[in-house]
Amino acid sequence: MKELKQLAGLLTKAERWSAIGLLALALVGAFAEAVGIGAVFPLLSLLSQPQAMLADERVRSVIVWTGAASYEQFVLLATAVLMLVFVVKNLFLAVLYYAQTRFVCLADARIGADLLSAYLCAPYGERVEHNSADRIRVVTTEVSKVTLGFLMPLIALVTEGLVVVSLVVLLLVVRPQAAVLAFVLMGAMSVAVQAGFRRSLGAHRHVRVEASSAMFRSVSEGLGALKETKVLGREQHFVRRFRDNSVRYARSTIVFMTMNLLPRLLMETAAVATLAACIIVTIVTRQPLDTIVPVLTVFGLAAVRIMPSATRMLSAINNLRYYVPALRDVSAHVANAPRPLRVELGPGTAAAEPLETFELRDVSFSYPGETAPTLRSVSLSIGRGEIVALTGRSGSGKTTLSDIMLGLVAPAAGEVRVNGRSIREPRRELGTYAGLVPQNFFILDDTVRRNVAFGVPQEEIDDERVWRALEQARLAERVRTDGRGLDMPAGENGALLSGGERQRLAIARALYPQPGLLVFDEATSALDSATESEIVETILTVSRTRAVLVIAHRPALLGIATRTFHIENGILTGASESERTVT
Repeated sequence: MKELKQLAGLLTKAERWSAIGLLALALVGAFAEAVGIGAVFPLLSLLSQPQAMLADERVRSVIVWTGAASYEQFVLLATAVLMLVFVVKNLFLAVLYYAQTRFVCLADARIGADLLSAYLCAPYGERVEHNSADRIRVVTTEVSKVTLGFLMPLIALVTEGLVVVSLVVLLLVVRPQAAVLAFVLMGAMSVAVQAGFRRSLGAHRHVRVEASSAMFRSVSEGLGALKETKVLGREQHFVRRFRDNSVRYARSTIVFMTMNLLPRLLMETAAVATLAACIIVTIVTRQPLDTIVPVLTVFGLAAVRIMPSATRMLSAINNLRYYVPALRDVSAHVANAPRPLRVELGPGTAAAEPLETFELRDVSFSYPGETAPTLRSVSLSIGRGEIVALTGRSGSGKTTLSDIMLGLVAPAAGEVRVNGRSIREPRRELGTYAGLVPQNFFILDDTVRRNVAFGVPQEEIDDERVWRALEQARLAERVRTDGRGLDMPAGENGALLSGGERQRLAIARALYPQPGLLVFDEATSALDSATESEIVETILTVSRTRAVLVIAHRPALLGIATRTFHIENGILTGASESERTVT
């Protein structure tokens, strides 16, 4: 019941109602299965016992009611009716199976998307509390384990269970003694099988989760730091760690898949034992042997239908036990994830109003668990056309200050003002008013167009705006001379571009939403002096129409600042005015 409550917690209200509707359809499907198998019995009696059937007043009444000219014609009519029953039944079941599969697959897509939305839209400060590889694993694999490995088997268990119950009831009506004996035989075998599987599945399901998580981390860390991995010669470390955990994962999967194949063999044995039980009961109770053929046929058809249902039920139970950790894992992630922050303005949308001034007044901030505040009563103003430089040692609060200016984190105290107006949520209220050129930026293995219009759907990309951003970043000429224009590929993490071109592409990306404030976070720290000079000229160009904040230590960037601030232990010291005039 605990796992069922967790599963229900993952579904929306509409999905829970859909599940109830599928249960009702499964009940109808189980009844249809019983009707289909049960309809075979009278036809077999008509074929094997014509004299007895004609002697029955009820049969003669039905023949008269149908208007059949002869007994043979009535048998043909009965055959056609049986065929129609099976066609209608199987069409209904086909629709039911489609509806069940559709329900599970759409739930899988929705849960994964909601989790990713929660992760991406969560407050930026929470990023340090979770491992990215673990979150990728949950979204890409564990959600599917819950839906396809737990929810789908649960639906199959209920559906097939209803079918088995309906057919058992049918057999009880046809031949009670034999049905009871068969039910006891199959039930005892099922219980024995599950008792044997329980302990082994319990041990291997935890191995699967641990090994899967370790595999994801090995791949993420090895490929994420590929250059360092190769320089240090650590390739085999990551390969070995991945291989060892992959073998653990494979072994647990081998046990699980083997256990899912065994029920079919065991249930075949149980089905044969059931037919033998019918014959034994008939002989022991001294019933006429000529009456056993229709009964055996019905039992045989029921067994043929019950056997795969029982097999799927046992496999479903194995799946439920094996994937319980995945359900608990995903349920915990959903419970702990913040509600998705639905940003009303879409990606790439310009600010609601042009930014003229940006101001921080007595802003303070502390990270959870830290005793000393990261920022202490910081006040800073920057206007359009200005370049403000920010210096300070690592850990002094530079990044936190820029994160507040970018709207990534909210100050614990103080006020943020844009164009003289107090703003509590700048990004929500003013759109993409600020852009960032980070020290370490990510280049998509895609075209220049999609790299500049980062995260914007293809059909919504404004090529004119892309070219304008490239012009401002001084990369347009390079793209034009390539011959492919905006379809020019950048390569994995910008492998087809030079260091300066990658930096300019990052600047163009920041410029695409037309921000009023542009933040450069150590943007030239990894460049040579010649390339740095080119980027400095680019910064001077873009500063003419917007406010610019540069976090830097290198003289080339500090030299172009109109004011320079220093931050130490979260305290911002006075600004020094530059003689540079912004034109």
